[in-house]
Amino acid sequence: MMTWDNAIPMEDPRVVQLRSAALYASKVSFDRKAEYLVKGWLGSEAVSVVYGDSNCGKSFFGLDMSAHVASGQPWMGQTSGKETFCIWPVKAA
Repeated sequence: MMTWDNAIPMEDPRVVQLRSAALYASKVSFDRKAEYLVKGWLGSEAVSVVYGDSNCGKSFFGLDMSAHVASGQPWMGQTSGKETFCIWPVKAA
């Protein structure tokens, strides 16, 4: 007779695949030697996302930072490199 004590666990292959692909916060590390467009904020070889509640200033934040980087001016006291980059504004439906 089958009981909890002698049951053989079965896992869906998709569950196993997803678990193996999961990135846990305890395994995340930061490369402090990476090059930045804005030191400590925006990596030069990274994709960054700004998210938050509606009307909290995300667009202004992104445009302000990008204008400083594009002109080579410091942003919020942090040095920035003069670079060309792309801002891709996307709004969730």
